[in-house]
Amino acid sequence: MFKKKPGDSRNEALAVDPRLHAQVEREIAAARRRLKAPPLSPSLSDREAYVAALRRRADLVAAGATSEEPAHEGDGLADSCPQDGWRPLGMPLVDRHAANLLRLGPERSRPPNLRRGDALRLYIAERLGGDDPDPRP
Repeated sequence: MFKKKPGDSRNEALAVDPRLHAQVEREIAAARRRLKAPPLSPSLSDREAYVAALRRRADLVAAGATSEEPAHEGDGLADSCPQDGWRPLGMPLVDRHAANLLRLGPERSRPPNLRRGDALRLYIAERLGGDDPDPRP
């Protein structure tokens, strides 16, 4: 989300605020990575969506985000959906968890409880190499 124009050319922008230029470059790089990421399965559990959102936050931090940038990114993500008062409507599960993790951090945005389906998928992945011998839902 870009809110101020530091100049008409790259050189003017660098002269005005090199930190702003670096921030914009990081945001563009993060957006490109998200576009290249493989689509997530629509049948993700709440716990799997939280883990995917945690990875998204870790990527932003690893890209050199300042302490304020994750919160701004989370606000932008929440604002990208229609609002019902204070709560976004129709936000995909991963984006909802990502917005909360980015704004609050993993210390305050706790993971959802592990469900039976999560435990089953983990068992299948670890013990059976990801091949479910019984495809019943």
